[in-house]
Amino acid sequence: MKILFDTSALIALLVKSEASHIQMEKYVEQQQKLGSRFLVTDYVLDELFTRILYDYGAKAAKTCIQVISKQLQEQALYLFPISSDLFKLAQELFLEMAVTNLSFTDVTSLVVYQRYKIDEMCTLDGGFRKAGVNVSYFEKA
Repeated sequence: MKILFDTSALIALLVKSEASHIQMEKYVEQQQKLGSRFLVTDYVLDELFTRILYDYGAKAAKTCIQVISKQLQEQALYLFPISSDLFKLAQELFLEMAVTNLSFTDVTSLVVYQRYKIDEMCTLDGGFRKAGVNVSYFEKA
């Protein structure tokens, strides 16, 4: 199974003080045992690193970048860069979906999900479900 991470899920996974941290760790462990592949876009990583820096500080951001870099290097996580074609599709979809309150980063993930037939989106953001995405959804506590 191919699982695309959203920023909210990565924060829950990486930050031990987050309410959904334990639940997210268990989910990832279970999916690893099943042989699932984890994917992330460069836009989500941009959003992740920025949010960690703003919410938890420079030391946490540095650690986050190191952890993600190691996961990418070990191919435990695969990076999907947003190409100019995907960007253009996301712009069009963003304008069509403005009422869903999905961020532009979320819409780029949605385009990747649709185009590359991703099986599941791992997120704490209920907006993806409204957009018809198959999600592993963890309620924010």
